[in-house]
Amino acid sequence: MKPVIEVLIVDKKWIENPKNIKEHIWEAVDRAYVKWKDFKSTLMRHHILPFINEKEKLRQPHELYKFIEKAD
Repeated sequence: MKPVIEVLIVDKKWIENPKNIKEHIWEAVDRAYVKWKDFKSTLMRHHILPFINEKEKLRQPHELYKFIEKAD
């Protein structure tokens, strides 16, 4: 298990943080973005595009995604 390193990204001394720490942070952000993008793509492919002409079916989130608010 990797050690947890705490770094404030709004720190005025950000430039002083070691390069490997900044690269590790970037990799974590990149992984999170890829997961979010893949999730969004899956929603579109499986739960929106097949019903694009059936607006009534799109009014409520699919049962798997009840955590998504109707307003979203």
